[in-house]
Amino acid sequence: MTSAEQRDPTLGMSCSEAASYWFVRRDGRELSDGEAVEFERWLRASPANAEELARMTAAWKLYDGLEENEGLASLRATALAPPRRPGQWKVAASGLLAASLVAGVIFGTPIMRSIVPDDSASAPAAAAQAVRYATSKGQMRTVTLGDGSTVTLNTASEILVTLAPRRRMIRLVRGQALFEVAHDAARPFVVAASDRQVTALGTIFEVRLDTDRVEVILIKGKVAVDQRANGQSRSILQPGQALVVARGIAQPIASIDVNAKLQWREGFVEFADEPLAQAVSEINRYSDRTIVLQDKELAAQRISGVFRTGDPDRFVAILGELVPIEAQSRPDNILLKRRTAPAQADPSK
Repeated sequence: MTSAEQRDPTLGMSCSEAASYWFVRRDGRELSDGEAVEFERWLRASPANAEELARMTAAWKLYDGLEENEGLASLRATALAPPRRPGQWKVAASGLLAASLVAGVIFGTPIMRSIVPDDSASAPAAAAQAVRYATSKGQMRTVTLGDGSTVTLNTASEILVTLAPRRRMIRLVRGQALFEVAHDAARPFVVAASDRQVTALGTIFEVRLDTDRVEVILIKGKVAVDQRANGQSRSILQPGQALVVARGIAQPIASIDVNAKLQWREGFVEFADEPLAQAVSEINRYSDRTIVLQDKELAAQRISGVFRTGDPDRFVAILGELVPIEAQSRPDNILLKRRTAPAQADPSK
């Protein structure tokens, strides 16, 4: 009977995964006799095995001493989270594999590559091509990226996606997107919007980019939000929290109603005691036929409620039950002004 120690521990792993396994096994201690036999067998099985192990060792030495890098330290906890896909690591040495995950994140080196097929993984990072995804006004779209992550784009939104060997880079050009990130500790998932970037591993979050405002909402997991230019002003979000950066200035992190914020996925928006001007601006995101407020006093009127997107006429009809308004419908827009009370007749005449 062959002992467990003498069985091939890397059976079913790719070359890079097996190299990661043996690298961590050999780091800081001697292999047992059985392990040494299996290691030599694996090393001789293919020249690619020795090359991958050498590459990994060189990368480790290159980044030795960066354990206290604050820019990556926040990713340690999420690196220890188990993969989203069952069976991604089919080995018993979970402690050692967790250590390799942490090493890949802290040192910024690709100790493991994603198991999900990725055409960009075999090319230099500089050669990776950005892929564009976009929606028109009133459209919603969900796309699955090459690493298994999914992105849901809201109305009038655009992203540029670059999946490189060492990180997954998404630029939010405009609009709003919900990201569900596939776990890959060796390749951080980074979303850039205006002067901020959001870094996450195995998490669900939303980023919205307006003219002078960026909003990040965390639904699940953990993200770090940094200034893109210098990596300063780092903010760490917990689930149910949001960070708003207005005109380049970060506001305090706030707790939010996530379900209310995500109603756009079902075709609704919710307003809670918000100025009508702000509500109209949100409704106008979803339709080419816009609502125009012609009254400053009306614009300041505060409203609450849940409204369907993409139907400005219905919004105006419901609004008329809440606020005294007059609506003038045109092909391209709807003009709104406060309804004035009819003049009282003079009883003396």
